[in-house]
Amino acid sequence: SGLFKAVSGGKVKSVVVQLSSCKNLPEALSAQDARGFTALHLAAKRGHTAVVELLLDRGANLALPSADGQSVLGVAINGKAKRATILMLINAISAKIVAERLKNRTARQQETGDDFYDEEEEEELADDEAFLQSLGYYGDVTVLELGGCGLNEVPAAIFACLHSLRKLDVSKNTLVRISPQIRHLKELKELNLANNLIEYLPSELAFLPHLKKVKIVGNPLTGIPKSVRWEFISGGTKALLSYLRSLRRETAWKHIKLMFLGQEGVGKTSLVRCFTKSRGPEDHLGDTVSTNGIDVEEWELDSSVTFSVWDFGGQEVFYPTHQFFLTNRSIYILVFNMSKDITESRLEYWLKKIKTMLSQNTKVYLVGTHGDHPRCTEEHINQTIATMMKKYPKYRYPQIEDILIVSCRTRKGISELKKVLRAAARQHPLLSMKVPKSYLKLQEMIVQRRMKENYISLENFQEAAAKLAIPKGREVRALEFFHDVGLICHFNDDTNELRNLVVINPQWLANVMSSVITFTHNFVRNGVLDHSHLPTIWKGYDEKMHATLLRLLQKFEVAYPYPDKEGHPRSIVPCLLPDAKPWNAIKEVWPAKIPSGFQQCGREYQFEFVPLGFFSRLIMRIICVPDIELVADASWRDGCVARLGVQYAMMELNPVTYLLKISVRMRDQSGLEMPQSQGRGGSARSATDESTSKSRLLIRIVIALIEDLLQYYYPTLIESTRRSVPCSHCIEESSVLVDPYMFSFEECVRRVQKGVPFVYCCGIPDRPVSISALAPDVTFSELPTIPESELEITKMIGEGGFGKVYLGLISDKKIPVAVKELHIDPPDEFGSKSEELEKFQEFQREVYIMSCLSHENLVRLYGIMLRPSLRMIMEFIADGDLYHLLRKKTFDDPQLSLPIRLKIAYDVACGMTYLHGVNPPIVHCDLRSPNVF
Repeated sequence: SGLFKAVSGGKVKSVVVQLSSCKNLPEALSAQDARGFTALHLAAKRGHTAVVELLLDRGANLALPSADGQSVLGVAINGKAKRATILMLINAISAKIVAERLKNRTARQQETGDDFYDEEEEEELADDEAFLQSLGYYGDVTVLELGGCGLNEVPAAIFACLHSLRKLDVSKNTLVRISPQIRHLKELKELNLANNLIEYLPSELAFLPHLKKVKIVGNPLTGIPKSVRWEFISGGTKALLSYLRSLRRETAWKHIKLMFLGQEGVGKTSLVRCFTKSRGPEDHLGDTVSTNGIDVEEWELDSSVTFSVWDFGGQEVFYPTHQFFLTNRSIYILVFNMSKDITESRLEYWLKKIKTMLSQNTKVYLVGTHGDHPRCTEEHINQTIATMMKKYPKYRYPQIEDILIVSCRTRKGISELKKVLRAAARQHPLLSMKVPKSYLKLQEMIVQRRMKENYISLENFQEAAAKLAIPKGREVRALEFFHDVGLICHFNDDTNELRNLVVINPQWLANVMSSVITFTHNFVRNGVLDHSHLPTIWKGYDEKMHATLLRLLQKFEVAYPYPDKEGHPRSIVPCLLPDAKPWNAIKEVWPAKIPSGFQQCGREYQFEFVPLGFFSRLIMRIICVPDIELVADASWRDGCVARLGVQYAMMELNPVTYLLKISVRMRDQSGLEMPQSQGRGGSARSATDESTSKSRLLIRIVIALIEDLLQYYYPTLIESTRRSVPCSHCIEESSVLVDPYMFSFEECVRRVQKGVPFVYCCGIPDRPVSISALAPDVTFSELPTIPESELEITKMIGEGGFGKVYLGLISDKKIPVAVKELHIDPPDEFGSKSEELEKFQEFQREVYIMSCLSHENLVRLYGIMLRPSLRMIMEFIADGDLYHLLRKKTFDDPQLSLPIRLKIAYDVACGMTYLHGVNPPIVHCDLRSPNVF
C-alpha cells in the first residue's frame, strides 16, 4: 500500500524509498491493487513519466496485464497519459525486440560469418509466437498518436505487438521508410504519415483489408512516380492503394548510383578501378590521366546489388556540370589524399555542396587514398582522422557516415570499404523498394541496346514497354523511375527536341557536356563558343543532332545562345569565362568616380557558402531577360557588367569570402516625373521603353534573379544569407577605398512597411538617407504612387494570410478600387525573420508583375501606397469571384447558362494566353475559381 500511495503521488523520491524497503521486489512490482492494477499500471495511467522509467529500470514486468486484462500501454493511452510516457513504454517493448534480433544476428554470424542486417530478422520474430507472447497482449490499444515525437523510425513494438490498432498517427517526425511489417496491422483503418521524409511506401499497405484513409502530404515520395502522385492528389487514398496493389507482381530493385567526388589528382579513378577491374594488385593503376568530365561504369558487387559508378572530373572547370547529376538516391565517396594536408583536397567545399543540395539522409563516406605512403604512419592517420572529426562534426555535416583509409597500390583497406558499401547498399531505401518485374526486363533491354545506341526516341521506349506488357500510359511511370535512379536521362521539356529524346547511356550525356567544357581544345574563347566550330567539336555526332545537343547544354545551363550584334550564332559558356577581372574593359563603362548626373545604389549578399557554378547560373539568367546585355569583354568567371539602356550593373562574387556585391548606376531621379499607368487593352509595358521607369528597373531585375536562384536551386542558403544595403551618401562622398556604412535589408523593409521613408547613416539622426535612393526596388520607386489624401477607405471586404482587402474610392476621379493591404507581424522570440522577409518579397513580386501587365481580362493595378502601410490599389470587380458565384447558383440559372459559362472560360483562356505570351512568359501557378472575377 505504501508503494501504491507513493506511485499515485508521482514523487520519485518516495517511490525510491518504498522500493528500497521491499524485501521481495519482484513480488511488490507484480502486486495488484483493488482495481487489479500493478504499480506500473498506476504510474502509466497517471502519466508519471519519471516514475514509469524508475519502475521499468527496477524490473517491472511490462507484459503483465491487469486483473481485467488491460495492458500497461493501453492504460496509459486510455488514461490520456503524456506522449512521453506512452513513447517510453513503446520503446521499452521495442528494446526487447531489438535485443532479440541482436541475439539472433549474433547466432547467425557465428554460424555463417555474415554480420549484415537482413529483413529476414523481422520475419523470424514475426513467426516466433512464444517470443511475441512474452512481450504481452495489447488488444486494448486501438488508437496511437505519436505525431511530432522526433521519431526517425517507427518503433518495432508497433508492428510486432499492436495488431489491434485502428488509427496510427506518426506525422511530423523524420521517418524515412515504413517497414513492410506494417502488414501485421490488419485492423488499421486510418494512417497518418504526413510531414516526414518518406521516399516510398511498401506495397503491403494495399493489402490491409480495412485501410480507408492514408495521409502522406509533406513527404518527398521520390520513390513514387510523379504521375502517380498526381493521381493520388486527385483520387485520394483509393488511387494510392490501387497503385501499390499493382506492384504486387513485383521484385526487389538492385541498382544504386555510387558517386566518386573530390579534388583533381587525389586518386578517384584509381579507386574506381579497384572496384570495377578484376586485376592484380598494381595493374589497376595504369594511366591515371585526370578524368575529362564524368566517367560512368557498372560494378556488380554481388547478386543483390549493382552499382552505377560515376567518376567525376576533379578539375574546377567541371564543377558546375556535376550538380546536375547529384541526387539524394545515391551513395557518395568523397576522396582525399591521406599523404597531404586535408585542406589541399577541398573536402570542406564538397561537404558544404552536398549539405546545400542534398537531404540529410544522403550517405557520404570520406575515403583517404595513398595509405601506403611513407608519411601515412599509424600516428599520422589517427591524428588526421581526429582532426577531420573535429573539423567536420556530425552535427554540422549529418551526411558523413564514416572515414576510411585505403591504398590502391597494395589494396589495403579496399576489402573493408567494399564491406561498408555492401552494408550501406542493403540499408538503402532503393533496395527495399519493390518494382514490377517488367521493369527489370525493360532494364535488361536498355542495357543491351546501350551496347549499340546512346539514345532512342520516346516512341521507341513506348514500343519496348508495350512488348513487355506494361499497360499503355504506365510506361510514363517507368520512364520517370529510370530517370530518377540514373539508368536513363529524359527531360519532359517544352520542346519536342528533348521531350522525344531518351538517353539510355548516361556516359554519352556526360561526354556531350565535357566536349564543350574540356581542356582538350580551345574553341571556347573567353567564355564564348562560335557555332562555326560545332562541326569540329561534335564531329563524332550526327549533324542532325547538333540542335538537340545545344538544347541539352542549355537545359543543363552549361551554355546559352548569345548571338553577336550581327546575329551570328554563338553561345556563352559562363564557367569558361576568364579567371582574371578585365580592369581595362571595366574602366571604360564603370569609372572609379560616379559620372555627373548619375547615382549609385547596391546590395550585398553574404552567403555561408556558394557552390561553384552559382555565378554562371546568374549570368545565364541575366542574358535571358529581354534587352539586357553583357558589356563586351567586361565579364569574368566571378563577375560581370550588364547594361540596360543607360543603366549599368556590376556584379562580383568573392569565391573565398562568399560575398556577392551588386552595384547599379542610373540617371539621377531628381526632377523626373513619375510614370503614369497605361490604360486597358494594350500590351505588356516593355522593358525597352525609354520612360523614366527604366531608371529603376535594372536593380530590381538583378535582385529578383538572385532571389529566384536562391529559392529554386539553393533554398538551404536562404535562412543563413545576410542581405545588406550600402549607404548611397557614403558611396557618393567617400573615397572608393573606404567601405560605405551598411544598412540591413530587413531594416529598410521594416521602415517602408511602417511608412518611414528614411534610415540614418551610422545611426546618427543628423544623417538621414532616403530609402528610395538606397533601395529603389523596396520603395517601388518606378511605380505610380497614390497619396493617402487621395484615397478614401469605405469598408473591409476580405481577409487572408497576406493581410486585408478594403473597398476604397480614389477621391478626385470617384473610381471604386480594391485596396490590398500587406500585414506582417514582427517576429517574436520564436519567429523567423525570413518569414517576415518572404511575405514582403511575395507582395513585391506581385506588385511588379501586375505593373508590367495591361489586358482587358486581367485585373488592373492603379498604383501603390507607402503610407500609412504598404497597399496595392487595384481595379474593383463588384460582382465578386467565380467561386462564390458557383456556390450560389445552379447550372440551370440564367446567370450560369451554357453561353455564359463558355464566355467565362474563353475570357480566362484569353488572359492566360496573354500571360504566356509575355517575354519572359508568366506562369500563374494559382488558377482557381476564387481568383477569377
